[in-house]
Amino acid sequence: MIAVKIIAHTRFLLSSYYSGRVNLWDMDTGETIRIFKGPKSGVMALEVSPDRSLLATACYDGCLRVWRMDTAVPLAQFTADSPLLACTFSSDGKTIVAGDLTGRVLFLALKMDSRRPSPSQLQI
Repeated sequence: MIAVKIIAHTRFLLSSYYSGRVNLWDMDTGETIRIFKGPKSGVMALEVSPDRSLLATACYDGCLRVWRMDTAVPLAQFTADSPLLACTFSSDGKTIVAGDLTGRVLFLALKMDSRRPSPSQLQI
């Protein structure tokens, strides 16, 4: 296991692994609810958007992926030329900030469209 993230104000937890997998856990039952399967590169950091509709993962292979939280389907991918070690969403959820092994900070703007679910449509 590489990283663990409690999703604020919920009973859910995310954990990431060197295999490229992220698990969504129910902390009340201890059961895995959903698995996000990426390429076999360590997921070094993970972050949930403020409205809890998206998951961002930063991987050692330099890929930042954005996933739907409700389906574990990848929506977008950005590839840097250095391993990514950190990521976070801006408070409005429109920008992802990532940090790489060389110390660079990358700002990635999310373009929203009608395929993005609203928070009221989501159930983790």
